[in-house]
Amino acid sequence: MFFTLLFTGSFLRVQDNGGGIYTWTGNDLHLIGRGSKILDNIILNGIGAGSGTSNPSELPSHGIYMDDNTGSVEVRGNTVAFCNGNGLLLQNSHEIDLKDNTIFSNGTQLLINKRGNYKLKGNTIYKNKLFSKERGQMVLKALSDIDDIRQFGNFDNNYYCRPIDDRFIINTISNDATSSIYTMCTLDDWKSIYNFDFNSKSTPIKIPPYNKVTITGKNKFSNSTFSKNINDVSTWSASNNCDIKWNSDEKLDGGSLMVSFNNKNASIKDRRAIITMEIGGVSVTKKYILKFSLLGTKNNRNFQVFLRKHDVPYNDISPRYYCNISKVRTEQEFAFSFPATENKAFLVFDVSQDDSTFFVDNLQLHEADFALTNPDDYIRFEYNASNSNKIVNLNNNIYIDIENSIYQGNITLKPWTSIILLKSLNINPLDKASVPSGNLIKKIMKLNWHSNSNASYFDTDSSINNGIVKREVFSLKEYTTEEDAKDDYQIPQMSPNLSKISSPTNLPDGYKNNWLSSFPNPANKVISITLPNEVSDKSLSTRILISTGQVLEQKIVQTYANRLFMLDISKYPSGLYIIELNTNLYSYKAKIIKQ
Repeated sequence: MFFTLLFTGSFLRVQDNGGGIYTWTGNDLHLIGRGSKILDNIILNGIGAGSGTSNPSELPSHGIYMDDNTGSVEVRGNTVAFCNGNGLLLQNSHEIDLKDNTIFSNGTQLLINKRGNYKLKGNTIYKNKLFSKERGQMVLKALSDIDDIRQFGNFDNNYYCRPIDDRFIINTISNDATSSIYTMCTLDDWKSIYNFDFNSKSTPIKIPPYNKVTITGKNKFSNSTFSKNINDVSTWSASNNCDIKWNSDEKLDGGSLMVSFNNKNASIKDRRAIITMEIGGVSVTKKYILKFSLLGTKNNRNFQVFLRKHDVPYNDISPRYYCNISKVRTEQEFAFSFPATENKAFLVFDVSQDDSTFFVDNLQLHEADFALTNPDDYIRFEYNASNSNKIVNLNNNIYIDIENSIYQGNITLKPWTSIILLKSLNINPLDKASVPSGNLIKKIMKLNWHSNSNASYFDTDSSINNGIVKREVFSLKEYTTEEDAKDDYQIPQMSPNLSKISSPTNLPDGYKNNWLSSFPNPANKVISITLPNEVSDKSLSTRILISTGQVLEQKIVQTYANRLFMLDISKYPSGLYIIELNTNLYSYKAKIIKQ
């Protein structure tokens, strides 16, 4: 079997449970597809035919489907996008060589499913780009009717991307002798639990799911602070193994809600419980913001948060979001847009006994106004289903791909290839920074700033204690320090994708800017820095600092003609460095990035 250079515009409009490219050998162990290749195909728009079925919303239309007992197939260089089912589906298949595929915006990007007496093992999943465009799309699902996910194969050097909420992107379900084990994983969880994907990466840019939040209504949960009791909170579990109590020992801010399990016996088949909170009515015409403080007794645990009908049939009336639990206090926030209208509703936490004990405080659910993020404003997908090069005009935008390469102007797509691009958010720096920089030796100043920009937050880097860098993060757009500072400060603006844009220098008369530029930057071999006109020194005392402020190297260097200073950085590891140049009269700095 050999598929190559195939383009499918849409498929599975009148039937279900199939693929754009599908293989199956069933129980015949001799017909396992040995030596088959599926190379460089573009498969788009798996529709599915849910109408008239018992579950019309289930649309099992998959891009490339390796079904029962398929084995020894090379699947390389393919593009699969916009399938309502899975982009890639390995079901009871073995020795599948899955490499260099681009899988974009399918219901789930990759599903690996073992069930029955078939073997699912020996597969190689390497250098694939698995990209979920929508928040509700999973990146990877690994399912088994026994406890053998670790034997599925070798995974490494893949990209697991979901820019809008890149936390719980992997779903695993396995079964031991007594019950199912259901886990939602971050990429780091997946690596540590299964020892897969040691060199794999997640999305290079994070996109906020919503912005421009304005609270418009009162708190719909009356017992927000749990200062005296846990009124309006209830719990239910099939195994009757969940306890909720009022905790008074100031785990958070005074009293709090404590959730724990009184029986963690692994033989209990149904390990889950729900915690319900009375919130009154909700409307399909409204939006809501949920906030609460959370503290756990274990790391890397999670539970689901959602809205539910108060009475039978107790159905969900909003999407479910996963909330991370850790031993460090966190402030959680979730947005619910246009739930079903109900006169009485619950806010629900769906928890597992594996989540251990946790504490909740300051719970607030407000009507709010906010703008939902449109992924198309940030994410661009292009493909070339032809035998000729394709020129794509990026329309004066700057993009990066998921490997962090930069693109602008025009790009050329080779035949039968595709690319996923993320817009580099262009947010202007601060209009004005009131913090002077330069040679502030023995000068005392007050740190203050004000900004009308739409930055997410600001942080400051200050040099203290002979070069050790201290960072303080401020969520305010306006701030004044309580104590005088005696060191250099710079205020970088944090954009919504968490990239940093430093404030411009605003120097009072008499100060000199001591931050110099270098070229090239980033660099991997030699950088050059041109010193200001006032520098006449033939040699300079130089310190190279790593980003934490620790001194990596200190030496005397010579300047060249035209006050040109050159530094060989080829021996340094990749990262951010600060170069300090000290003359008899002045001190200068430059930031460089070693690639």
